[in-house]
Amino acid sequence: VYTSQLSEEIPTATKHKQTQYHAKEDHLGLFDTLLTWQNEAHAHNPNHFSQSTTEILDDKELNLLSKIHPSDIISAQNLTNSLQETSEWELDVRQQIFNTIRQFNHAQVKKAINTDTTHLAK
Repeated sequence: VYTSQLSEEIPTATKHKQTQYHAKEDHLGLFDTLLTWQNEAHAHNPNHFSQSTTEILDDKELNLLSKIHPSDIISAQNLTNSLQETSEWELDVRQQIFNTIRQFNHAQVKKAINTDTTHLAK
C-alpha cells in the first residue's frame, strides 16, 4: 500500500498590495505643480547657469511622483524609496518636493470636500 508523504497544507499565494495611483486629473495637476516647483528651484539655485532643470528631477521622475497615491506618501523618505535614490539624496530638495506634494494633496482634499458640501446644500 502506497501512502503519500505530501503535506496536507496547500500553499497560498501571497497577496501583494495593489498599487494605487492619483486620479488622472490629479496626476496631471500634480505634474504641473512639480514642474513649476522644479523651474523655481532651478532659478534660485546658485549653479543654475551650469545645470539643467533635470538635474533636480527628470521628466520620468516627475511623472512617477505625480502618479503616486497620496496615501503612499507619508514622509519625505517615501520619495527617496519611490525614486530608488540613496538616503543622502539632496535632503533639502527631497523635503521641498515632499512639502509641494503634500500641499497639492491637501488642496485637492479641501476642493473635494467643498464640492461635496456644495452638492449637499442643493
